Amino acid sequence: MVNAATVLGFFSRSIHVDGRDHPSTDDELLLRIVAILSIECDGEAIYSEPEFPVVELASALNAWLSIPERTRPDFSFESMEAAERGLVWIRSGADGWRVGSARQLRGMTKAVSLGEVDFAIRRYLRDVASQAKGLGCDVTRVIERQRD
Repeated sequence: MVNAATVLGFFSRSIHVDGRDHPSTDDELLLRIVAILSIECDGEAIYSEPEFPVVELASALNAWLSIPERTRPDFSFESMEAAERGLVWIRSGADGWRVGSARQLRGMTKAVSLGEVDFAIRRYLRDVASQAKGLGCDVTRVIERQRD
C-alpha cells in the first residue's frame, strides 16, 4: 500500500563541470556536468554517488516522463560512461513504485505512487537545469531532447 506521508527526492549537490574547459557539445553537457547525486526517501539516503552525470540522468528521466502513465515501463538508467546497468532504477510493483540503484545503500522500505515519483523527478529536472545555468550552461534543450 502506498504511504501518503512518504517523501521521495532526487538531489544534485556540489554541481560542477568536470574538467577545465566549458562544455561545448551536447555530449559534453550530458557527461561533464557532474554532482553528488543523492536519492532519498523520508530523509534517508537510498543511493549517493559523487561525480554523477546529473544532466544525463535528467535527460533519461525526462524521456521516461514523456511516456503515458498507463503504458510507462520500469526505468533503468545506463550512463554512456558506465558499463553497469541500473545505476538508477524505478520499478512498478503491486503496492506502488520503488526507486533504487544497483549500488544502493539501503532498500526503499515504502512504495510510493507514480504521482510522487513524477513530482520528485520534475523537481529534480528543474533543479539540475537551474544549477547548470548557474555554471553558465543552458542544459534545457539537452534534457528535453529525446534519447535514442
